[in-house]
Amino acid sequence: MERTTIGYSGGTIGLYLYKEISREWPELLDVFRKLTSEEELSGWDREWLKEVAYASGWDFEDVKEDLRLSNIDPSKRAEWYRELFVKYFNEAREQRKK
Repeated sequence: MERTTIGYSGGTIGLYLYKEISREWPELLDVFRKLTSEEELSGWDREWLKEVAYASGWDFEDVKEDLRLSNIDPSKRAEWYRELFVKYFNEAREQRKK
């Protein structure tokens, strides 16, 4: 994964993601812009994030936070990812007990 500069109608964004992702899901840029500027998400944006959350198995808020932080080098987000791992690992253990 490398830092990719992507142009959009409001300028350019440097994100750490695969170029293929931004080509496949151009709506990602608009949602990212809204999250980083603390602009309100539209209903469509929220539905898109819910779909990503469902497909990934992550919580909606975790997906939002991951996208919001995607302009930061992933190695600097390692602690956040470790916390996510622990969270989901513990949830899986609890589910297995049931």
